[in-house]
Amino acid sequence: MLLGKNEEIENVLRKLQEDAPQIEGAAVVSVEGLPIAASLPPEIDDVRLAAITAAILSLGERAVQEFEKGLVDEVYVKGSGGYILVMGAGPNAVITVSASKDANLGVVRLYMKRAAEKIAELL
Repeated sequence: MLLGKNEEIENVLRKLQEDAPQIEGAAVVSVEGLPIAASLPPEIDDVRLAAITAAILSLGERAVQEFEKGLVDEVYVKGSGGYILVMGAGPNAVITVSASKDANLGVVRLYMKRAAEKIAELL
C-alpha cells in the first residue's frame, strides 16, 4: 500500500516546504518509529529521525497522561537553532518537521495541519 503512495506523500511534504519556507525538512513516520516518506536535507538520516520522532511522541503521550491533559495533538521542541514539531497524520502516522529559529510557528502549524490531513487521506 505504501509503495504506491510514497511519491504522493513526498509531494505533499515538498509542497509543505514550498508553502512554509521556514520548514527545513519534513518526514512522515509511523507511530512505531518507521520512516514512511521524507523530504530532508541530505545529512539527515530518515531512519534515525523516525526513531527519534517515535521517542518524542512517546514522551509527549506520557506527559499528557501524567498531567491529565487528554490525548497528544502536537509536540514541539525548541532548540537554540530552531524547532522540531510533531503532529498526528491519521491514526498510524505522524508528520515531523524541522523549522528555523525565526519560524512563525502559527504559519508552520497551519501548513503542517493541512499536510497532515492530506497524508491521513493517503494512508
